Amino acid sequence: MAVTATIKPIKTLLNVANTACKSTVLMALALLIQGCEPKPKTPLKVYDIPFKQADLIFKNGHIITMEGLTPKTVPAISVVDGRIQSSGMLADVSSYLGDNTQVIDLQGHTLMPGFIQAHGQFSTVMQMIDWVNLAAPPMGEITDIAAALTRLQQVSQQRQTDTDEWIIAWGYDPALVQQQRHITRQELDQVFPHHKVMVIAAGGNGAVLNSHALEWAGFIDDDVPSPIGGNLGQTEPEPDSDEPSTLNGYVDGSAFIPLLAKLPLADPQQKLKHLIKAQQYYFSKGYTSAMAGSSHIEEIEFLSKAASANLLALDVFALAMFYDEQQWQQWQGIRYFEFGKAKKNLKIQGVKIIFDGPLQRGESLLSFPYAKGKATKEVKTLTKGELQTLMQLALDNHVQVFVEAHGDAAAEIVISSQQRLGITGQHDRRTVIMHSQVQEQEQMVRQLKLGISPVFSSSELFFSGQTMLQYIGPKQAKKLAPLGQAQEIGLIYGNFGEFQQMPLSPLQLLLSATYRHTRDKRVISPSNHVTVYQGLKAMTSAPAYFLFEEQRLGKIKPGFAADLVVLNGNPLLESGHALAQIEVLETYKDGKLVFENHPVKGRVEDYITPIVKTPKNED
Repeated sequence: MAVTATIKPIKTLLNVANTACKSTVLMALALLIQGCEPKPKTPLKVYDIPFKQADLIFKNGHIITMEGLTPKTVPAISVVDGRIQSSGMLADVSSYLGDNTQVIDLQGHTLMPGFIQAHGQFSTVMQMIDWVNLAAPPMGEITDIAAALTRLQQVSQQRQTDTDEWIIAWGYDPALVQQQRHITRQELDQVFPHHKVMVIAAGGNGAVLNSHALEWAGFIDDDVPSPIGGNLGQTEPEPDSDEPSTLNGYVDGSAFIPLLAKLPLADPQQKLKHLIKAQQYYFSKGYTSAMAGSSHIEEIEFLSKAASANLLALDVFALAMFYDEQQWQQWQGIRYFEFGKAKKNLKIQGVKIIFDGPLQRGESLLSFPYAKGKATKEVKTLTKGELQTLMQLALDNHVQVFVEAHGDAAAEIVISSQQRLGITGQHDRRTVIMHSQVQEQEQMVRQLKLGISPVFSSSELFFSGQTMLQYIGPKQAKKLAPLGQAQEIGLIYGNFGEFQQMPLSPLQLLLSATYRHTRDKRVISPSNHVTVYQGLKAMTSAPAYFLFEEQRLGKIKPGFAADLVVLNGNPLLESGHALAQIEVLETYKDGKLVFENHPVKGRVEDYITPIVKTPKNED
């Protein structure tokens, strides 16, 4: 893909040239690499630093800067010391060409800022990085139970899994396999009679366990009752049989969630290995910044130690889980707990408050009744007064607030709480409402005045749109992930995909924002679609803004970090499903190549400090 100009001839020419004629040689070389340039002429923009020879020059491609409300491209850019040095016409940019400058010929491919997660769970990606993907297309390859079992067996054999090691899979969707059902424990036992196996369902609220895993979980007897708020699946006997019903291995709700916390923790070396692999995975998808969106103290402590040991190449923005006022006092005694200040690629961005649950599980707080016949279990983790108290405590201390509010009634409580606190957009606190599955237009108008940014998940329309419509009815469809309305109002909004549903796939996410289709190809509220460029902003410059990084990230602009991604197609020239077919060819972090389409083994390990030993525990 990206062809690198040979540096040796440049050095040779400069070696034979005397000092007086070096500039002449450089000008001649600039003309040699210039090629064809579009008209009219693009003015040169330069980072305000003393003149230095560039480390990199990119040319001959579609270079999308993500500056402004409409798309802008430049013919060439230069990079120095990890930052964008200049942008403009190639002849002008080439004035920074030196004997060690690497010239990248994009060969017509597209260069744009690296993607920034508007919301995500970096620690979850670390945990799941070695789990087996059993998702259906387009996120996986599983179309029937036999394929799922074969995939599990292949991975186990490749990894030479010991019998005391877990085999964990995720993403299995019973509605999308030929048999239209879950795998059973009996089917898992046939393939894995000695291992513990857990197959987590798509959405993450349930799983199937084989017999060894059921025994580990404490579900030993077939007649064990289901716990309150959970379910233990049973295989019913034949009608005329005297055999009792047996556990089929399926567990969900309160029978399942505690098991995740019970899983054996990775040892320190495994965890550091997962940290490296997770970063490589992000880079391979074109992401240069990640969100650790629901971080407990232990996770932040681990990330802090990793950053101190120079083990973070990716920018990680952590949100500390905030449940009650006691946590605030606990944070005050932790020296690395400093909100809003980046330290070696880690920033504890703010606090995360979870207020209600997902619409597709009937757990959202809505201002209107759920559709008839739909059993719901609305979830509200805090009272209105408790939410306002936590928001006030954070905002009074100039700590940014992120609230997970799925329904419009939940969003209303967040909005009204900030109004009561007297905080408007002029105070520049940038409160964020995460998920924002259902929102009213009037609410978004008020958010604009209050300086609140919503973060939507358009990918949920594809994965769960049919279910969500069943819960709220077609008349309310225009309120689902209303990116288009937010765009018209002038809100700065983000867009993300839930990793358990959609492994990092920015181009698939872009498709869902511009097309808004469900799995059965039904388009939900087409008036709420956004353009490709607007969809790209929701994954670049917009999250940079509400992360208070709008002067460093999200754009190709002199002075900004050289966090860049090379794509094999130009999203601005594609539409429909062709968007999702665009691939990441290269990723650059701070001007350093950290991913290639055919990854160089150890690329990320070469960029960050090699792991020699586990960082020592800190008091």
